[in-house]
Amino acid sequence: MRRAFTIVELVVLVLLAGFLLAALGPQMNRGLPLRLQSMAKLQSIGVAAGQYQLANRNYLPVTTIGHRGIGPGPQGQNASAVCTWSFGGKNNNAFWYSGSGGIFDVEAADRPLNAYVYPGVTYSAPPPPARLPPNDPARAKQQADAYRDPSDNVTRERNWPFATPGISTYDDVGTSYQMNIAWFDFVQGTFAQKMNIGSMRIATNQGVSPSRFVWLTDQNASIIQYNASPQSHFVNPYGDDNCSVMLYLDGHVGYNKLAPGTNNSRFNTSYYAFIFE
Repeated sequence: MRRAFTIVELVVLVLLAGFLLAALGPQMNRGLPLRLQSMAKLQSIGVAAGQYQLANRNYLPVTTIGHRGIGPGPQGQNASAVCTWSFGGKNNNAFWYSGSGGIFDVEAADRPLNAYVYPGVTYSAPPPPARLPPNDPARAKQQADAYRDPSDNVTRERNWPFATPGISTYDDVGTSYQMNIAWFDFVQGTFAQKMNIGSMRIATNQGVSPSRFVWLTDQNASIIQYNASPQSHFVNPYGDDNCSVMLYLDGHVGYNKLAPGTNNSRFNTSYYAFIFE
């Protein structure tokens, strides 16, 4: 009788555990499908970037802004700005026509990776130096869903790092994914020299380990990396603490925990690198 009772207890416990897992499972794994979709999208972007590199002397689509010159290597010798969303994506929201003086209003026609992610698609833009008007239907009509993170639900670009409710990063600046430009701050020289030296080092793998060097991330990475407090915690849309989806220079995609804080070593660890070694 005692043996039979113990077996019954075990069966009951197993059944209870099953019910609990069934109830909690969707909550515990609620972020997994979105994260996998995001990683798959970054993987596709990485394939397109590899094609861009083959056609452009191994340069990535790292460009300056405020110009119409699209081609291999760094662009815009007279430009004085670079932003994290100029590599690819759709047209910016109308806010950026005047926001920050309009300098970050990058048109889809000027984003070099678009021709490789969407071959055969033409993004319309007025002849330079004219700009896409703020009320132009192309700002909403022309889409580039390959750059949309399925978990992206709020932008922080307008008032960094604070959120602007009601609009996603994709609908704000044209892409949910952001280009790594942390390396820019660690290169000496004028703006043009920094862009030329940095882009060349990335293209030729000087001081860069392709399996560790990150060039695209979801927006979560910047929030974490540039937080000055080592004790800071940011829970991303997947429900994880201080983690980000990242596309590496060798084309693989990872999901890693990042180290916030004031120490520059947080930009270069055994798992990832945002700056040159």
